Amino acid sequence: MSMDRRVITLLSRFDLNDKEILELKELMNTHANWANIYGMLFHHRLFGIAYSTLTKYFTYAELKEFACPTFYSNLRNNYMMQLSKNKEHLKQTLNVCEVLLDQDIKFILLKGLTLALNVYQDIGCRHFNDTDILVHPKQLEEAISVIKDLGYTQGGFDFVKQEVIPATRRELITRPLFSHEVVPLRKKIDDNPFFDAHVIDLQFSIDLMTGNRTDELVEEVMETSIRLDIEQCHVPSLNWDDSLLYVCMHYYKEATSDFNVYLYKDLGIYKLCDIYHMFKSPKITINWDRFMAQVKRLNLQKEVYYAFSYMHALYGHVLPDSIISELKPDNLEYLNEVYKINSDKKLAITWESEIADRIFDMDRVSLLLKSTV
Repeated sequence: MSMDRRVITLLSRFDLNDKEILELKELMNTHANWANIYGMLFHHRLFGIAYSTLTKYFTYAELKEFACPTFYSNLRNNYMMQLSKNKEHLKQTLNVCEVLLDQDIKFILLKGLTLALNVYQDIGCRHFNDTDILVHPKQLEEAISVIKDLGYTQGGFDFVKQEVIPATRRELITRPLFSHEVVPLRKKIDDNPFFDAHVIDLQFSIDLMTGNRTDELVEEVMETSIRLDIEQCHVPSLNWDDSLLYVCMHYYKEATSDFNVYLYKDLGIYKLCDIYHMFKSPKITINWDRFMAQVKRLNLQKEVYYAFSYMHALYGHVLPDSIISELKPDNLEYLNEVYKINSDKKLAITWESEIADRIFDMDRVSLLLKSTV
């Protein structure tokens, strides 16, 4: 692994051993390509995690002696902006959750906030842009109505004009037909310079990025959900086994869609961080017997093995070989395949590079464009 990649990989972890801490300290005092490292941390949404790692393992004197003098201060500035943004995000999200609870609308808070507060245990550490909330299809319209009453509008956002652009009737009708969610609900926020609008993504299916209905599974995960105490609000969340499964499935869906490659959203390291730190967090426990039984029952071995394989390519083998071998499919060609949007059969490109190389390759889009000519 190159020096740049090694720095980024170490900075994205909180569980470094003595040897790795010493290695990171030596690397931080080396004249590496710090512009590239900084750019990669930005692209992979790792500013907050990297800042937390540095403050955990480095003394004040050591932070002042980096080979790149502005590296720490730039990370700190970005962390503080992210912290301010995420606190506003938390405030707005809890307002929505409290109203949904009051109206007896069954829902589950997904990813972002639950991971930041429980896996990373730092609201400023993990980057997120929106709030993912799972509701039952039977209560979907009711949930939309309740959230709209709080000042939200379904639509996009004009970052130049700084205003919400209401969705067309066609968009409102067609979006749920081809995806697992409705048109996002947005509310303009005026009193935080780092927070343009609060976004709620209401999801009604577990099968991401398709129109497949999973009503029975939604009911099941709601029955087995847990309550997280977040600032005196008891927020429903996936149990940790289902949360890990959901994160793995989400990673697979995004990584194998050409739509996300074009948006540079396919192989974000922060998503692999979520998976890695779910294994390592002292605050949560994965019931592996239940997890594996759930994976097999839902026939998701392929998706989970994919996510674990990419995580291992970056961080080395974290999971026991017995789990990996139990998940491993006969044909591994799919690990290199990207498909046309809303399809798992129409091939867009087959990557030829190694997994770790493509994660750091910012030129993937040009390769995809060439393959479609």
